[in-house]
Amino acid sequence: MNSGTDKVAALVMDEFINGVGIIRSLAEDPDINIFSLCTVGGAAAKSKYVDKSFEYANQEELVQHLEHINNLGIKIIPFPAKDSNYELLIKMKLDLSNFCIPWSDLKITDKVYQSTKAEQFGITLPKTLFLEDVTNVGQVENIPLPIMVKPAKAPKSGKSVFKALKATDHETAKQLALQAVNNEQNAIVSHYIPGQDDSLYTLGGYAHNGELIIHMSGRKIAQKPKLRGTASIPEVLPKLDLTH
Repeated sequence: MNSGTDKVAALVMDEFINGVGIIRSLAEDPDINIFSLCTVGGAAAKSKYVDKSFEYANQEELVQHLEHINNLGIKIIPFPAKDSNYELLIKMKLDLSNFCIPWSDLKITDKVYQSTKAEQFGITLPKTLFLEDVTNVGQVENIPLPIMVKPAKAPKSGKSVFKALKATDHETAKQLALQAVNNEQNAIVSHYIPGQDDSLYTLGGYAHNGELIIHMSGRKIAQKPKLRGTASIPEVLPKLDLTH
Protein backbone atom coordinates (compact mmCIF):
# COMPACT_ATOMS: atom_id res chain seq x y z
CA MET A 1 0.00 0.00 0.00
CA ASN A 2 1.31 3.41 -0.90
CA SER A 3 2.79 5.36 2.00
CA GLY A 4 0.82 8.35 3.23
CA THR A 5 -2.43 7.48 1.43
CA ASP A 6 -3.48 4.35 3.30
CA LYS A 7 -6.63 5.98 4.72
CA VAL A 8 -8.46 5.81 1.37
CA ALA A 9 -8.70 3.00 -1.16
CA ALA A 10 -10.51 2.40 -4.44
CA LEU A 11 -12.36 -0.93 -4.46
CA VAL A 12 -12.86 -2.37 -7.96
CA MET A 13 -15.66 -4.96 -8.01
CA ASP A 14 -15.32 -6.74 -11.34
CA GLU A 15 -13.15 -9.61 -12.45
CA PHE A 16 -12.75 -9.22 -16.19
CA ILE A 17 -12.40 -6.53 -18.87
CA ASN A 18 -14.33 -3.76 -17.08
CA GLY A 19 -12.52 -4.32 -13.81
CA VAL A 20 -9.12 -4.57 -15.45
CA GLY A 21 -9.80 -1.38 -17.41
CA ILE A 22 -10.84 0.53 -14.28
CA ILE A 23 -7.76 -0.69 -12.41
CA ARG A 24 -5.47 0.35 -15.25
CA SER A 25 -7.06 3.81 -15.39
CA LEU A 26 -6.79 4.30 -11.62
CA ALA A 27 -3.15 3.21 -11.76
CA GLU A 28 -2.28 6.31 -13.79
CA ASP A 29 -2.19 8.07 -10.41
CA PRO A 30 0.50 6.30 -8.35
CA ASP A 31 -0.93 7.68 -5.10
CA ILE A 32 -4.23 5.78 -5.43
CA ASN A 33 -4.46 2.57 -3.41
CA ILE A 34 -6.35 -0.06 -5.39
CA PHE A 35 -8.22 -3.04 -3.93
CA SER A 36 -9.74 -5.75 -6.12
CA LEU A 37 -12.84 -7.73 -5.10
CA CYS A 38 -13.78 -10.41 -7.62
CA THR A 39 -14.65 -14.05 -8.16
CA VAL A 40 -11.99 -16.70 -7.63
CA GLY A 41 -9.57 -16.76 -10.55
CA GLY A 42 -10.66 -13.38 -11.92
CA ALA A 43 -8.08 -11.56 -14.02
CA ALA A 44 -8.45 -8.32 -12.04
CA ALA A 45 -7.12 -9.98 -8.89
CA LYS A 46 -3.85 -10.71 -10.66
CA SER A 47 -3.24 -7.17 -11.90
CA LYS A 48 0.18 -5.81 -10.98
CA TYR A 49 -1.49 -2.50 -10.12
CA VAL A 50 -3.60 -3.96 -7.29
CA ASP A 51 -2.37 -3.34 -3.74
CA LYS A 52 -4.66 -5.94 -2.19
CA SER A 53 -7.07 -8.46 -3.68
CA PHE A 54 -10.07 -10.31 -2.25
CA GLU A 55 -11.64 -13.29 -4.03
CA TYR A 56 -14.98 -14.97 -3.39
CA ALA A 57 -16.67 -18.17 -4.56
CA ASN A 58 -20.29 -17.27 -3.75
CA GLN A 59 -22.60 -14.46 -2.63
CA GLU A 60 -22.08 -15.24 1.06
CA GLU A 61 -18.31 -14.83 0.73
CA LEU A 62 -18.81 -11.60 -1.24
CA VAL A 63 -20.86 -10.12 1.61
CA GLN A 64 -18.27 -11.28 4.16
CA HIS A 65 -15.48 -9.59 2.23
CA LEU A 66 -17.43 -6.33 2.04
CA GLU A 67 -17.97 -6.40 5.80
CA HIS A 68 -14.28 -7.18 6.37
CA ILE A 69 -13.13 -4.37 4.07
CA ASN A 70 -15.48 -1.97 5.85
CA ASN A 71 -13.88 -2.93 9.17
CA LEU A 72 -10.39 -2.03 7.96
CA GLY A 73 -11.13 1.47 9.22
CA ILE A 74 -10.29 3.31 6.01
CA LYS A 75 -12.48 5.17 3.53
CA ILE A 76 -13.50 2.95 0.61
CA ILE A 77 -14.55 4.33 -2.77
CA PRO A 78 -16.23 1.46 -4.64
CA PHE A 79 -16.30 0.91 -8.40
CA PRO A 80 -19.07 -1.76 -8.65
CA ALA A 81 -18.96 -2.06 -12.51
CA LYS A 82 -21.89 -4.54 -12.59
CA ASP A 83 -25.56 -3.89 -11.77
CA SER A 84 -25.61 -6.78 -9.27
CA ASN A 85 -22.72 -5.27 -7.32
CA TYR A 86 -24.28 -1.81 -7.50
CA GLU A 87 -27.53 -3.15 -6.04
CA LEU A 88 -25.73 -5.10 -3.30
CA LEU A 89 -23.86 -1.99 -2.15
CA ILE A 90 -27.10 -0.02 -1.92
CA LYS A 91 -28.78 -2.80 0.07
CA MET A 92 -25.81 -2.99 2.46
CA LYS A 93 -25.32 0.77 2.68
CA LEU A 94 -26.19 0.99 6.38
CA ASP A 95 -23.69 -1.79 7.19
CA LEU A 96 -20.86 -0.24 5.15
CA SER A 97 -20.27 2.97 7.07
CA ASN A 98 -16.74 3.43 5.68
CA PHE A 99 -17.89 3.06 2.06
CA CYS A 100 -18.62 6.11 -0.05
CA ILE A 101 -22.01 5.08 -1.50
CA PRO A 102 -23.88 8.17 -2.71
CA TRP A 103 -26.65 6.19 -4.40
CA SER A 104 -29.88 5.10 -2.78
CA ASP A 105 -32.29 4.38 -5.63
CA LEU A 106 -32.27 0.72 -6.71
CA LYS A 107 -34.48 1.57 -9.70
CA ILE A 108 -31.57 3.26 -11.47
CA THR A 109 -30.35 -0.13 -12.75
CA ASP A 110 -33.69 -0.78 -14.49
CA LYS A 111 -33.55 0.03 -18.20
CA VAL A 112 -37.20 1.14 -18.28
CA TYR A 113 -36.54 3.62 -15.47
CA GLN A 114 -33.37 4.86 -17.20
CA SER A 115 -35.19 5.45 -20.48
CA THR A 116 -38.10 7.19 -18.76
CA LYS A 117 -35.70 9.56 -16.99
CA ALA A 118 -33.84 10.25 -20.24
CA GLU A 119 -37.07 11.21 -21.97
CA GLN A 120 -38.00 13.53 -19.08
CA PHE A 121 -34.75 15.42 -19.64
CA GLY A 122 -35.35 15.70 -23.39
CA ILE A 123 -32.74 13.16 -24.45
CA THR A 124 -33.64 11.73 -27.86
CA LEU A 125 -34.11 7.95 -27.84
CA PRO A 126 -35.23 5.40 -30.44
CA LYS A 127 -39.02 4.85 -30.26
CA THR A 128 -39.46 2.28 -27.51
CA LEU A 129 -42.28 0.25 -25.94
CA PHE A 130 -42.09 -1.35 -22.48
CA LEU A 131 -44.26 -4.43 -21.95
CA GLU A 132 -45.04 -5.90 -18.53
CA ASP A 133 -47.77 -8.24 -19.79
CA VAL A 134 -49.59 -9.21 -23.00
CA THR A 135 -52.15 -6.39 -22.75
CA ASN A 136 -50.34 -3.87 -24.96
CA VAL A 137 -48.47 -6.20 -27.30
CA GLY A 138 -50.49 -4.80 -30.22
CA GLN A 139 -48.63 -1.50 -29.83
CA VAL A 140 -45.54 -3.20 -31.24
CA GLU A 141 -47.05 -2.29 -34.63
CA ASN A 142 -46.21 1.37 -33.86
CA ILE A 143 -42.47 0.72 -33.60
CA PRO A 144 -40.54 1.35 -36.87
CA LEU A 145 -38.68 -1.60 -38.40
CA PRO A 146 -36.23 -3.17 -37.80
CA ILE A 147 -36.91 -3.86 -34.13
CA MET A 148 -34.74 -5.00 -31.22
CA VAL A 149 -36.47 -6.99 -28.46
CA LYS A 150 -34.80 -7.66 -25.13
CA PRO A 151 -35.88 -8.48 -21.57
CA ALA A 152 -35.62 -5.43 -19.31
CA LYS A 153 -34.01 -7.52 -16.59
CA ALA A 154 -33.41 -11.17 -15.83
CA PRO A 155 -35.82 -12.62 -13.22
CA LYS A 156 -34.59 -13.58 -9.75
CA SER A 157 -35.64 -17.18 -10.41
CA GLY A 158 -33.22 -17.72 -13.30
CA LYS A 159 -31.50 -16.45 -16.41
CA SER A 160 -33.11 -14.37 -19.09
CA VAL A 161 -34.84 -16.29 -21.92
CA PHE A 162 -32.62 -14.37 -24.36
CA LYS A 163 -30.38 -11.32 -24.21
CA ALA A 164 -31.42 -9.33 -27.29
CA LEU A 165 -32.83 -10.35 -30.66
CA LYS A 166 -33.56 -8.41 -33.84
CA ALA A 167 -36.80 -8.72 -35.81
CA THR A 168 -37.38 -7.48 -39.34
CA ASP A 169 -41.19 -7.75 -39.14
CA HIS A 170 -43.76 -6.85 -36.50
CA GLU A 171 -45.16 -10.37 -36.07
CA THR A 172 -41.75 -11.77 -35.12
CA ALA A 173 -41.22 -8.86 -32.73
CA LYS A 174 -44.55 -9.60 -31.05
CA GLN A 175 -43.68 -13.27 -30.60
CA LEU A 176 -40.32 -12.39 -29.02
CA ALA A 177 -41.97 -9.90 -26.69
CA LEU A 178 -44.57 -12.49 -25.68
CA GLN A 179 -41.81 -15.02 -25.04
CA ALA A 180 -40.28 -12.61 -22.54
CA VAL A 181 -43.45 -11.53 -20.71
CA ASN A 182 -44.76 -15.10 -20.57
CA ASN A 183 -41.57 -15.97 -18.68
CA GLU A 184 -42.14 -13.18 -16.13
CA GLN A 185 -39.68 -10.80 -17.79
CA ASN A 186 -40.63 -7.30 -18.88
CA ALA A 187 -39.83 -6.73 -22.54
CA ILE A 188 -38.23 -3.71 -24.18
CA VAL A 189 -39.29 -3.35 -27.81
CA SER A 190 -37.29 -0.65 -29.55
CA HIS A 191 -36.56 0.72 -32.99
CA TYR A 192 -33.20 -0.78 -33.96
CA ILE A 193 -30.77 1.73 -35.41
CA PRO A 194 -28.63 -0.21 -37.96
CA GLY A 195 -24.88 -0.13 -37.59
CA GLN A 196 -21.88 -2.28 -36.79
CA ASP A 197 -20.11 -2.53 -33.44
CA ASP A 198 -17.90 0.44 -34.24
CA SER A 199 -20.96 2.66 -34.80
CA LEU A 200 -21.78 2.69 -31.09
CA TYR A 201 -20.53 5.69 -29.13
CA THR A 202 -20.82 6.13 -25.38
CA LEU A 203 -20.70 9.11 -23.04
CA GLY A 204 -20.07 8.70 -19.34
CA GLY A 205 -19.49 11.08 -16.49
CA TYR A 206 -19.61 11.87 -12.80
CA ALA A 207 -21.81 14.60 -11.37
CA HIS A 208 -22.04 15.99 -7.85
CA ASN A 209 -24.85 18.21 -6.58
CA GLY A 210 -26.04 18.74 -10.14
CA GLU A 211 -22.62 19.78 -11.45
CA LEU A 212 -20.75 17.68 -14.02
CA ILE A 213 -17.32 17.07 -12.52
CA ILE A 214 -15.71 14.91 -15.20
CA HIS A 215 -16.77 13.08 -18.35
CA MET A 216 -15.36 10.82 -21.03
CA SER A 217 -16.46 9.62 -24.44
CA GLY A 218 -15.64 6.42 -26.25
CA ARG A 219 -16.51 4.08 -29.09
CA LYS A 220 -16.78 0.32 -29.33
CA ILE A 221 -14.45 -1.24 -31.88
CA ALA A 222 -15.67 -4.77 -31.17
CA GLN A 223 -17.99 -6.39 -28.66
CA LYS A 224 -18.92 -9.92 -27.60
CA PRO A 225 -21.43 -11.19 -28.51
CA LYS A 226 -21.40 -9.21 -31.75
CA LEU A 227 -23.92 -6.34 -31.95
CA ARG A 228 -25.27 -6.80 -28.41
CA GLY A 229 -22.50 -7.47 -25.91
CA THR A 230 -19.78 -5.95 -23.76
CA ALA A 231 -16.96 -4.08 -25.46
CA SER A 232 -13.92 -6.31 -25.98
CA ILE A 233 -11.96 -3.62 -27.83
CA PRO A 234 -12.93 0.00 -27.02
CA GLU A 235 -11.49 3.34 -28.06
CA VAL A 236 -11.33 6.39 -25.81
CA LEU A 237 -12.11 9.54 -27.77
CA PRO A 238 -11.17 13.18 -27.13
CA LYS A 239 -13.50 14.84 -24.65
CA LEU A 240 -16.58 16.48 -26.10
CA ASP A 241 -17.43 20.12 -25.54
CA LEU A 242 -20.42 19.99 -23.18
CA THR A 243 -20.51 23.70 -22.42
CA HIS A 244 -23.39 24.33 -24.86
